[in-house]
Amino acid sequence: LYSSIEGADRVLVPWRGVYPQATAHLAAALTGGHEGSKVVLLGTVDEAAVSESDVSVDVEGNPLSDGGTGTEGAPETTPSPVPEGGTAVSATRLETLAGDLQERYGVPTEVVLVSAPDGRASATTVLRTVVDTNCDLVVTPYETADGALTRFVGDLFRSETDVLVHRSADGRDRWQDVLV
Repeated sequence: LYSSIEGADRVLVPWRGVYPQATAHLAAALTGGHEGSKVVLLGTVDEAAVSESDVSVDVEGNPLSDGGTGTEGAPETTPSPVPEGGTAVSATRLETLAGDLQERYGVPTEVVLVSAPDGRASATTVLRTVVDTNCDLVVTPYETADGALTRFVGDLFRSETDVLVHRSADGRDRWQDVLV
């Protein structure tokens, strides 16, 4: 008749839909102020777009020249421009949003970028990332096809993971009322 559960402190947000930034803001607002909380932004790039020219980048979009460990202690050099490949651009966009969410809501925000055959994460990929990042809630944009929820949303609902589907009104990221 009654159960008490811990709040969703670790939230995964797949970068999908028309207003993914609004969904990320909702996730950060839900977790803000909770000790141990975090938001993980999950981005995808098309497998075919991933090329040898894609490089690991830091949060400013500068290439990491040492295989991904940063350039601390290395001699000062002028960074070469980041290629316009899908990985670098996607990582930079998500890292910028992560910084904005951390500043606005005070919640640590991480970025995970994966490749997918069509550039969109499947429910299987999202659920695998939930486990890999120790998340306990997925906050995803509302998606329909032919008047019904998409298979992606349905597969998430059929999983053992808690799911919140966000239907944005014009990309708003400030709310007076929330109906759950």
